[in-house]
Amino acid sequence: MLQIKEIPPRPTEYDGLLCLGGVPTGTNAVKITELLQQFGEIEHCTPPEQSITVYRVKFRAHAAAETAADEAPKMDGLCDYAFIAYKSVPYDDLDSGGEGRGW
Repeated sequence: MLQIKEIPPRPTEYDGLLCLGGVPTGTNAVKITELLQQFGEIEHCTPPEQSITVYRVKFRAHAAAETAADEAPKMDGLCDYAFIAYKSVPYDDLDSGGEGRGW
């Protein structure tokens, strides 16, 4: 068995890209942008389409997206979960649950 643990650097198209899941029906990109712009400038907000089941919010600064990922699920009625589109955590590092990255 061969296990490759190297995680390549985040591609630039994923800089500042936040994904929101479990967004209530009737919530649109304008409302999401209004709620999340407190974390930083938003370039665009794209609703789910075809096989993509999450809203994609593109912040100008990656740090703003990271902050929003932590705070968005706490905002009443915005989403059930949020995550950064590209996880660049080294394979053997612990995640927020105290487990290894793994898959």
